[in-house]
Amino acid sequence: MFIRSCPKCDKDICYKSEVTRNRATKRGSLCQSCANREISNRSDVKEKTRTRMRDFMSDQSNRDRISQSMKKYYSSDDNRRRISERQSRRTGHLNSFYGKRHSEESKRKMVGNKDYGYTQTKEFKDKCRKVGMSNGMYGRSVYDVWVERYGEDRADQLMMGYKEKLSLKMSGENNPMYGKPSPIGSGCGWSGWYDGFYFRSLLELSYIINVLEKCGYSYRSAESSELSIPYMDDKGNNRTYKADFFVDDRMLIEVKPDELKNIKINRIKFDAACKFCVENGFEFIVDNTDIISYDMLKDLYDTNKLFFVKKWEDRFKTIDPKSCMC
Repeated sequence: MFIRSCPKCDKDICYKSEVTRNRATKRGSLCQSCANREISNRSDVKEKTRTRMRDFMSDQSNRDRISQSMKKYYSSDDNRRRISERQSRRTGHLNSFYGKRHSEESKRKMVGNKDYGYTQTKEFKDKCRKVGMSNGMYGRSVYDVWVERYGEDRADQLMMGYKEKLSLKMSGENNPMYGKPSPIGSGCGWSGWYDGFYFRSLLELSYIINVLEKCGYSYRSAESSELSIPYMDDKGNNRTYKADFFVDDRMLIEVKPDELKNIKINRIKFDAACKFCVENGFEFIVDNTDIISYDMLKDLYDTNKLFFVKKWEDRFKTIDPKSCMC
């Protein structure tokens, strides 16, 4: 027996005689596997193969026969078990695609050769839509599923971890609202417009009337990008803070109830604001005032000097407005 190596894959090739081995060496012949691969990669062979497959699959009877064969194969418990065992062994380095990535050219081919237009059709959307009782999670939460699978103790641990991950994912610079002012109407305070100025709470409105207007200050909202104050919270997340008012182009004023001034997160914000004001030649003030009376609020509303956002407008008309003074 005479042996030579395949010039492409270095696999040993066996020959019965020295003559045939020398002839193959002179020709640079490949092993059977490499030769078959070379042939199958030829463009003309690929086109012929695709044509044959298209012709074969265009026949409905062929498609039905394949479908029935596959259903019969996968309906067998033994076959499903063998497939499951075989796939379970193809993990990590045993997977043929382990450590590999699709090239950009392959990605373009995979995307370019598929028409996803059918996913936008009404028929497809109706078929995929699972609402109400047809949805497998109808009346259940992820926590309920965890309790069924792992028990209540393990479900509590998973939920705690989930909340921590979600908090980390949406904190600081990861939050889509990072560095942006709060949208109009957000928050739980009574909000609206007073003489064209948007206020976010009755305390802000009261401060405008009791302090800023009474003392003749010029003021504007401090919720602008140039007055955004960066700081780091107690968990190490980068955040931004904006005071309530910028007064006389030199004072940043935060209006806060006395009982909230010394909580930890506010102290962190205020320290960052003091540093920001020192660097920019401003003065930072944390102040408080009494809430205006209900009669004054009603008078401002009736004389069209004050307008609430829609959700508070509706509430103002339907419930006792004195509840907002609490």
